[in-house]
Amino acid sequence: IEAFKILQRRGLEVKLVIGGKGYMEPLLRLLASDIDNIVFLGAVSEETKPSLFSEVKVFTLPSLAGESFGVVLLEALSSGTPVVATRVGGVPEIIAEGRDGLLVEPGDSEELAEAVASLLKSPSLWSKMSLNARKKAVEKYSIDKVGRLYEETYFEALELARKVKVLVK
Repeated sequence: IEAFKILQRRGLEVKLVIGGKGYMEPLLRLLASDIDNIVFLGAVSEETKPSLFSEVKVFTLPSLAGESFGVVLLEALSSGTPVVATRVGGVPEIIAEGRDGLLVEPGDSEELAEAVASLLKSPSLWSKMSLNARKKAVEKYSIDKVGRLYEETYFEALELARKVKVLVK
């Protein structure tokens, strides 16, 4: 919300859409109570997500800590939506800095605002990251690719179990 206020002060015409329902929602609503162009969606259904991602220009995940994997990042990438996220948990393993998104330090509203502004102000950068985001989602995180990885891991575990069983006998 602070980054959004910075973008507004810089004169960018922006709208902040906050999806999800959690323990932070009351605080976020309070922080946003005197700011225009902020919409709280609450819980977002799986059916609604694709159309929602197709409508947004940039997806931000400004987590302060604790994002282990962030499936929502894959959802944004698969829709071709460039991501601006914080360098926490597993996020840097998913988002390639400068390729399909931008990474910022947690809690740095100024840096977050600057990253979002750079995507909004540069159609060529946005387009490049959008194409790369979709490409990554298809090539690295498609159901076929992930399914094959699970299958390989399963067979490796079976083989290891057989070896251990032989050693124990």
